[in-house]
Amino acid sequence: VAQDLASVRASRVASVFVKMGGVESSMWNQSSEVWQQVAHLKAWSRKDLIEAVVDFRMLPGITVNLVEFRDVLKWLSKTLAEGAFVLWRPKDGKIDLMQVICPMVFMSDEHFVSRASLLFSILDFNSSGTVNRAEFGIGLRSMILGFSRIARHFVAPP
Repeated sequence: VAQDLASVRASRVASVFVKMGGVESSMWNQSSEVWQQVAHLKAWSRKDLIEAVVDFRMLPGITVNLVEFRDVLKWLSKTLAEGAFVLWRPKDGKIDLMQVICPMVFMSDEHFVSRASLLFSILDFNSSGTVNRAEFGIGLRSMILGFSRIARHFVAPP
């Protein structure tokens, strides 16, 4: 029942958004250095994203250091992981992993409704079956700031 409600909510949200494929393809210059550093974060399956979120939720907070970033997101290359980590502008050696995971859901290889449903599930921090205003704000902020770190011409408001 909860999954059906999530699907209905996701379908309603879907009508508001622009078709993701067109937006996503216009953001990337695939020959850029940034693209090469974050290519690992694109086109994850729902199963792999859920595993990463489960690993992330086992950590004590939402900010992670480089080692946790590499472990949660299963980087094979230490050099690429370090390059990507720096893009999120670490403070005191840590980044907000929600700013990485939210864009990853957007860039996953799932259908739109599945992406929206998964994003809502991730943002439902209190497991109420709904996303309240604070959770929605966290998700929106994480998505905007995350994309501002990696997408050309995408600037987050101050």
